[in-house]
Amino acid sequence: IESSTRSFSPTSPAAMPTTITTTTTTTAGVTTTATETVSAPDAPAAPDAPEPEGELPRGELYGEVIATGFHFNEGPRMKGGKLYCVDFVGYEAGTHQTDTDGPLGDHGFIWEVDVSKTPATKRRYAAFPDGPPSGNGWLPDGRMVCVNVNTGLKVETKAGSGLFVDFCDITPGMKGPGVLDFINDAVVSPTGNTYVGIDFNFFNPEAHGTPGRDIAMVTPKGVLKMQKGTDVSFPNGAVITPDGKTYIVAESMASQLTAFDIAKDGTLSKKRVWADGAAAYREYFPDMFAEFGEARSPILDGICLDAEGCIWCAVCGTDLSFQLDGGQLGGAIRFNKEGKITHHVGMRRGFSDNGVAAVMLDDQSNLYLMTNKEIGGHNSHGRENSTIVKVKAPAPAATSKLSKTYNGGYC
Repeated sequence: IESSTRSFSPTSPAAMPTTITTTTTTTAGVTTTATETVSAPDAPAAPDAPEPEGELPRGELYGEVIATGFHFNEGPRMKGGKLYCVDFVGYEAGTHQTDTDGPLGDHGFIWEVDVSKTPATKRRYAAFPDGPPSGNGWLPDGRMVCVNVNTGLKVETKAGSGLFVDFCDITPGMKGPGVLDFINDAVVSPTGNTYVGIDFNFFNPEAHGTPGRDIAMVTPKGVLKMQKGTDVSFPNGAVITPDGKTYIVAESMASQLTAFDIAKDGTLSKKRVWADGAAAYREYFPDMFAEFGEARSPILDGICLDAEGCIWCAVCGTDLSFQLDGGQLGGAIRFNKEGKITHHVGMRRGFSDNGVAAVMLDDQSNLYLMTNKEIGGHNSHGRENSTIVKVKAPAPAATSKLSKTYNGGYC
């Protein structure tokens, strides 16, 4: 598997940065990285004066591939200097592959990735043979919880065991489990409540007519409490603010970030728009897709929160076909607290024909992007095309005094 990506420093539109080409090659389980630096032609220096009113700076960032060989990466979380992510679709009937961690073929994995060096190394932390894993996090007692997209929430038998048992059945809150609905991302609060998004099955046309679903809350004892009236359109990545008082979720099909107040008992109320992704996107990229004759909006996916209160949001694509001129034109965008885009990765020229499903920050201002070849990873060309890309971001992950494990909006 060979991937390459360019590394740029943030620049104004007039600047011509140095181009760094980083190539990562994996052969027989061994990954090597080569870097070539080429100076760009001289160009006029960027003006010292502020940019003209109405023109937005283009905070464009690029990074390097640090890990390859995944099928469909999702749900990245940081704990103890390690990145944990799920391989949403690690199963394909009739396939018998092996790697350093043993046989593949289980229906999804959780990976533990050591990102302290490049290339990163990965270890299979857990396997989910009865359904794909998705959103995850840690309870206050140290046990990991993880979504099974077909049934509900699972929990480790003990902290660090990597062995999961059923914790909460969420199917009562679903419309036609496995047919019309599936369960997706989740976030654990400092108090131990887990908020889980229920999504309509976009592969089933019959499910498209009523996209709104209520958020499920699971207590630390595994009790389901549906948050009636929350009514979100394809809830995806979600974060909880450092003070534990606000829940923010990406509504993929509404192209917006939506916030709720969190009461002392964990219930959600006072729904409001935190960022209008479609409006911010059109303002930041006024000329994007002009040749297609229509404005498109970002399909918002996984999110994380930085120390400046801004939210990084993965963009898996920019129209519902998920494919545009041979690439998804996905990436990641950073919203400030006013709902404006300040930086982006990919987007304008596509991201190596990949969409980005999720993002996560660490305490060193490194942003990790989960890139995927195509939505779902079901097709043969999608196998082992998923990567992790590291980008230097403007700020590190948000932290919280309420929880030692809190990182980037997640416990």
